[in-house]
Amino acid sequence: MSGYYVVRQGDYLAKIARQHGFGDWHTIYDDANNASFRQLRPDPNLIEPGDRIFIPTRQMKISALPAGPPKQYRLRSEPTTLHVVIQDAAGQPAANAPYVLALPDREVKGTTDGSGAVLQTVPVDVERATLRVGDSTIPLLIGHLDPMPPSGNGGVAGVQGRLRNLGYEPGGIDGVMTDETRAAIRAFEARNSMPVTGEISPALKSKLRQLYGC
Repeated sequence: MSGYYVVRQGDYLAKIARQHGFGDWHTIYDDANNASFRQLRPDPNLIEPGDRIFIPTRQMKISALPAGPPKQYRLRSEPTTLHVVIQDAAGQPAANAPYVLALPDREVKGTTDGSGAVLQTVPVDVERATLRVGDSTIPLLIGHLDPMPPSGNGGVAGVQGRLRNLGYEPGGIDGVMTDETRAAIRAFEARNSMPVTGEISPALKSKLRQLYGC
């Protein structure tokens, strides 16, 4: 049945599509009823808890099969790609560094590319993973990065998440503007030769997008 789905923390489009029986998240995102959602979220990788997405009715497919033993069908789905860039304390890429990505059911070994990036396909139902690079162990929450604007909490959670991932300590990723969050903003501003205000401003968001990539 069609209807609206309210995004929860940790959701991303491939996961939502799989939960509703779709192999390709574009079927949902590109539906005509989601025109306003696409306008609100032009980057489909950045959606926010509370967003409403229309889930269309699945189309039935009929296939002719010869008589015989029971047949099995498998839902095809696009793989989800985890993209993480690792930098050292000086902000330089950890290029060509061996890593171990620990998923709930297995470990995947690989090497970062020349930009320090980890590009690894993961199952769409994975929410948590652990990345080990050298002596560093990095817990990952997949699908938990909120957008900045437009956002129901003024972009605070999105700013907090990006600051945390860039090595600052904003406190909880909860959309609440705390003293810890202000201190993290001031530290970020000072390091990037910006006026030190401790406030969320268009200049802060622009610089975070530039350094973070989204």
